[in-house]
Amino acid sequence: MEIHSGVYAALPTPFKSDGSCDVGRLDPIIDFLMQAGINGVCVGGATSEYASCDLRERERIFYRAVRRVNGRLAVFMGIGAENRGQVFHLGKVAADCGAKAALLPPPVFFQYASEDLADFLAEVAGQLPLPVILYHIPQFTAPLGLRHILGLIEIVPNITGVKDSSGLARNLVVWERAKKRNNVRIFCGNDRLFQDALVHGADGAISGIAAFCPELLTAIYRAHHSGQAEKCQALQKLLLEVVRRVDRLPAIWGIKIALEVRGYALGPLGWKAGARLQGEIEGFKRWFQGWLPVCLQDCASI
Repeated sequence: MEIHSGVYAALPTPFKSDGSCDVGRLDPIIDFLMQAGINGVCVGGATSEYASCDLRERERIFYRAVRRVNGRLAVFMGIGAENRGQVFHLGKVAADCGAKAALLPPPVFFQYASEDLADFLAEVAGQLPLPVILYHIPQFTAPLGLRHILGLIEIVPNITGVKDSSGLARNLVVWERAKKRNNVRIFCGNDRLFQDALVHGADGAISGIAAFCPELLTAIYRAHHSGQAEKCQALQKLLLEVVRRVDRLPAIWGIKIALEVRGYALGPLGWKAGARLQGEIEGFKRWFQGWLPVCLQDCASI
C-alpha cells in the first residue's frame, strides 16, 4: 500500500468536562478540512493527546474519522502506547478500519537506551499489518537517534516513512539522503521547517497548524510544487508568525483555541487556566482574529 504525499492535518481530540473523549465534535472539523483541500488527516498522534485516551476511546476515534472521511481523504493513525500489546492492538484496529499507514512513536514515559528502542520498534513494526511511519519526536518520547532510525528503515520492509517533529534543520539533509537511498516518504512534523523540508525533498507535512489553518499549509505546498519560490517564502513567514504565537501557549492549546475561533469548539482544555495563562489565551484570540483574514487572502492567490 502506497503512502501518498501531501499535507495531513493532525487532529486534536475533543474532550468533555469529565475528561472523556467527545468524538462527535470531530465530524464538523473533518468536514472543514475536506472542504479546505487537505490531502489527509492523522488521528492519534501527539496533537491528539493520545496519552489522555484509553484504548476504547482511541478505537472510537479511529472508526469515527474513517467513517466521516468516507474514502475522500487518506487517514494515518497514531498507535503509540507504553507496551507492545497495546501497540499491536491499535495497529490491527487501524488496519481493520482502513488506515493508509500507522504512525509509530517510541514510548513516552519510561526511558530506554536507543539500541533497545530500535529492537522494540523493529519487532513491532515488522509485524504490523499496514505501512509504518516512524514518528521522531524526541521532545516527548524516549530518544531514538537518527542512526537507529536509518537502521530501522534498512531492515524493516514495511517502515515506509518518517515523520520528523524534532525541529532540527540539520536533519533535513539526512532525510533527503534516506529518501533517495530507500525510497521512504518523509513528512515534516515541525511547521517552522516546512518550506526548507520541501526544498530538501520532503513529501509533505503532518501538521497541527494544518488542523486549524489548512489553507496556509496547502498553499505553501502548492506554491513549492508550482515553482513559486518567492510566494512560498512569503507564506512560510506567515506560518512562522502563527507558530510563534501558538508556542507561547501549552502544547495543543493554541490549536484548539484557534479552531474555536474558527467556529469549531472542542470542549474544555485539559487544565483550568490561571490568570497569567488566561491573559495569553485572550491575547492569542485577538491576534489570531486579525491575522487570519490576511493569511487567507494571501493563500487565495495561489
